[in-house]
Amino acid sequence: MKSPLFMLRAPLRRLWLKIHRWIGLTLGPVLALTALLGAVLVVALPIDRQAHPDFFVARSAGDAAAAALPLEPLQQRILAEFGPDTNFTLRPARNPGDTLWVLVRGKWEGTLYLDPATGAEQGRRGTHEGAYNLLFELHSSLLLEDTGKGILACVALSYLFMLVTGVVLWWPTRWPPSLRITLNRGLLRGLFDLLAALAAHHAEPRPAARAVRPAPHGRRSARAVDRGVGLHGGVHGLAAAGQLHLRRCRPGAPQAARGSQGRGNGSPPFAR
Repeated sequence: MKSPLFMLRAPLRRLWLKIHRWIGLTLGPVLALTALLGAVLVVALPIDRQAHPDFFVARSAGDAAAAALPLEPLQQRILAEFGPDTNFTLRPARNPGDTLWVLVRGKWEGTLYLDPATGAEQGRRGTHEGAYNLLFELHSSLLLEDTGKGILACVALSYLFMLVTGVVLWWPTRWPPSLRITLNRGLLRGLFDLLAALAAHHAEPRPAARAVRPAPHGRRSARAVDRGVGLHGGVHGLAAAGQLHLRRCRPGAPQAARGSQGRGNGSPPFAR
């Protein structure tokens, strides 16, 4: 007699499959949008550099004798302009000819683009200004700042949980023999089972060949040859058709003679 737990297993599995499906359909578009925006940002960065060269290319790039500006006077100037409570981060030029970035967080939030040799400001852009910053904010926080970041974190964790539970739902109760991997009989046996399982997974099933009943006078009909081409593949079917044609056309062959008597009207060998 089956236990009550076993009897409840199938209904609970069907219920969880429905929950799993609808949660995935609900959370999937959010993650898909985030991933798509991330891919767009990879392409949009070089486009932004080409569209705004003053932000990224220093004016003293061609001057080889230009020395880097000391950072202490630059920090004092930023605090004097934006206030003593301002937080800022300096990002030095990564490549020769690049500008010095100053990420400002205070009454005004954005990025200053300075010449690393002279300290002259080449431009500034707010956090929500420009197409690239808009895409970045939509990608990282859905334009909701800290609330959007929390939503994306919850969605990502929920989808990770769904992936794990999806594997549990998919996991078969009993593996077929072709996909079983034995690990307690040595490394060589384990590798052999792994290769066999991969080969069985990627193999394409082919329909089994059916026996063809020979037609009268000891010859196969054209329909049987066509069926052989369809069942065994083009190469095997054409080879069988060629052998049949050579056997019929061989001089003195009794089958060809009987076949010509059976036709009697000069029709080709493969006429239906």
